[in-house]
Amino acid sequence: MAPGKCGDVRFPGFTRLPVVVLLLLLLWWSSAAVPQTADRSRLEPARTNGPHPVESFEVASFRVSDDPVHVFARSDPGASEFIVRNASLSTLMILAFGDVRVIGQPKWFFSTAYTIRAKAEGERGLSYEELRLPLQHLLDERLHLRYHSETDEVPGYGLVIGKGGPKLQESKGGSYQLGFTQGAQNGFMVAKNATMQDIASMLGRPLGYRPTVDETGLKGKYDFRLSYASPESTDSSLPSLLTVLRESLGLQFVKEKVQQTTIVIEHVDQVPTEN
Repeated sequence: MAPGKCGDVRFPGFTRLPVVVLLLLLLWWSSAAVPQTADRSRLEPARTNGPHPVESFEVASFRVSDDPVHVFARSDPGASEFIVRNASLSTLMILAFGDVRVIGQPKWFFSTAYTIRAKAEGERGLSYEELRLPLQHLLDERLHLRYHSETDEVPGYGLVIGKGGPKLQESKGGSYQLGFTQGAQNGFMVAKNATMQDIASMLGRPLGYRPTVDETGLKGKYDFRLSYASPESTDSSLPSLLTVLRESLGLQFVKEKVQQTTIVIEHVDQVPTEN
């Protein structure tokens, strides 16, 4: 695939996703609080609409992927079996902890890929948020992940409604999709059935990966596709991302201090323990 192009991959039973894997996943879990330690007794349960939070998977297969081409795919939320294929530790950390900064990464943080198949007790389907705690436990059990977290106030952005009001299109449902790809001159962004919190997190990425918070007050789910000039572009015919946001979506950024959580990895194994 040529740089700057956005492709799609489809697996039976899997959500249709752009190939830009890491950037997609950063947006799916951007709203969760991050626990302060890898000690299970202090892990915070995810919010749930079920009778009780699921703390761990009943059965799980966790192995290094042997696919010659590492194309990422994962099961839809609510599926009776959680499946993720060809996910790096970077991606798994995002799935487990949300949109956080990670330091102390091993050299293989982005390169070693894993495949996981896991089920909760009674094959209960889990939402995105409900998957976090059992996935945290799985990283603890199989990769012996040890870490601590720190929260700081850093320069970032607040996403607000522009003067003319929002111009967002309410989602008609369907598979969740969120991500962007960016070349030397032009960028492309897509959102489908996405919350404003997810969208705000994604929009901060092309602007120097600054942490971004949603301050629009909008509670629905939305669809859009945007094309824009990359920030480093010198001769793109497209308008800037900030211009496209204002004119197409009725949104704008304001600079402000925001809370950012950093996870500091103290220890993690590259090869998971036997299933």
